[in-house]
Amino acid sequence: MENLLRAENSTNKKDLKTQNPILHSDQGWQYQMVGYQAILRENSIQQNMSRKGNYLDNNAMENFFGRLKTECYYDKRFETFKQLKKQLMSIFIITTMTAFRGN
Repeated sequence: MENLLRAENSTNKKDLKTQNPILHSDQGWQYQMVGYQAILRENSIQQNMSRKGNYLDNNAMENFFGRLKTECYYDKRFETFKQLKKQLMSIFIITTMTAFRGN
C-alpha cells in the first residue's frame, strides 16, 4: 500500500486524467484491499486483474520477470549494488531490443 501511495504522489495527476491509465496485477491480497481500490478510483485508474491461476493474462510481464529472476536472482550474488544495476540494465536493453525487432 505504501508503494502505491508513493507512486501515486509522484505521478503527474493531469497526465493520469488524460491518459485513462489501466493498472494490471495478479489477484494478490494487497490488490483486493478496499483502500487500494479507493486510491485507484480517486485517480481514475482502471484496475485490471489476471484470472486466478492464469499466467497467460499477463504473459509478457511473466516472461520478463521469469528471465529477470533467472539472470539476477537464482544462484546469483552481487557484491555491490553497482554490479546488480549493471546486470539489470543489460537485461532491460536486451529485452527492449528483442521486443522492437519482434523476436
